[in-house]
Amino acid sequence: MMSGEGEKTNGRNGFSECRQRRIAWVVAVVTVFGLMALSAWLAVRTRADDGLGHGWRENQIGESATPEEEGTEGGFFAAISSDPAVWRPCPWDEGESSSMAESGGKSHPDSTADPAEKTPSTEGGEGEGEGVNPREEMIYHSRPNDRMEIALSFDDGPHPRLTPLILSILEEYGIKATFFMVGENVGYYPAAARAVAEAGHEIGNHTFSHRKFDRLGEEELRCEIFSCEEAINRVSDATVRFIRPPEGQMSESMRKVIGELDYRVILWDVDTRDWAHTSPDTISRHILETVQAGDIILMHDFIGYDSPTPAALRLVIPALLERGFHFVTVGELVEGE
Repeated sequence: MMSGEGEKTNGRNGFSECRQRRIAWVVAVVTVFGLMALSAWLAVRTRADDGLGHGWRENQIGESATPEEEGTEGGFFAAISSDPAVWRPCPWDEGESSSMAESGGKSHPDSTADPAEKTPSTEGGEGEGEGVNPREEMIYHSRPNDRMEIALSFDDGPHPRLTPLILSILEEYGIKATFFMVGENVGYYPAAARAVAEAGHEIGNHTFSHRKFDRLGEEELRCEIFSCEEAINRVSDATVRFIRPPEGQMSESMRKVIGELDYRVILWDVDTRDWAHTSPDTISRHILETVQAGDIILMHDFIGYDSPTPAALRLVIPALLERGFHFVTVGELVEGE
């Protein structure tokens, strides 16, 4: 009996040890995979060429982002900001935004421009309604001319590495361009934003956090526009006269709010799709096959992962110059005689 009981006890102990080893093995595997997943997540978080901000969020969340997701990201960025005043989307008190147009130097013209209709020139018309000033031109896709002038424009920056690299390429060819900046990214990378202004390039408003306009009410739109302008004014003396809605989206609320402000809306005629990591050769070929005098070319200086934009610029700029095109800023293009 004693021997049998000993054998049973040893058997139970052996089974218990085996089960413990299995549990330990499972825990180890789960831990390893958890660490791998965490490492991968951290890599994705910092993969946008060492940049944080809208460029990362746009490439990772993209079109599927919900307002709640965007709000969460905004909360993250606000939490790590070194200057909360720059990052708070509405730095003024409640009710103050409604008077910002009067106290902040913005006038109140109106426009009946139809943003849904794309034309190769300008769009606009006279405003109507009590207390509203008429406005001739508001929305531009291009401005045809006989001087072979075209405009390069860059969205979503500034970026700590890509923006300086693009600036160096433009300087090499003696070209001025227009940079539509996201206020959130200006707060992250004020030195890159200053470099754009100091190099003599034009700066436009691309909203504070790049939220889609069709999801925002009028007060939210005003907050996005004014907060971006404030962020730009903190790092440069640039006069911000032009705005590009995120993804070129227009809405009734957008039309109304822009109609109250002394801004012109700048869209584009040539979309390079560099944000989709289109190859530099394809980008260059598309521009050369489609561009006409007066066109506005859309590119980006904040793209997650490896950006094709610098390489594409090195291909297309000399080719366009050889064809006799002249590069000007958006302001020079749309306001030229």
